[in-house]
Amino acid sequence: MIRAKDGTNPVGQKRQVEEERKRRAEVEEARKRNTLAVVLDRYLAERSTINKRGKPLASEYLAEIRRALTKDVASSKLGATPITEVDGKAIRRWSAVSPRSGRRTPIMCRLI
Repeated sequence: MIRAKDGTNPVGQKRQVEEERKRRAEVEEARKRNTLAVVLDRYLAERSTINKRGKPLASEYLAEIRRALTKDVASSKLGATPITEVDGKAIRRWSAVSPRSGRRTPIMCRLI
């Protein structure tokens, strides 16, 4: 009642706070759904199979790109990262040491 006397609508404020909370939750959920792995899957589906000169790319090359991006990147911790948080630092941290071999893998950075 005190708020109503002050000219504010307590029910309206409560609804506004609840709507803001729902909106933030939706934004966070959308951010989590749009990960690097999802973007890589879309990239692989839309990737051209011909080069700039119009010649088809070697099937071995395409298979290696698909394998590297799905097995090494998308299935790693970096693949679960929201795409808005993937930057040069995140890629350098990821590529510092390969989880499988324990060696540095700078060659992988050029694929991302």
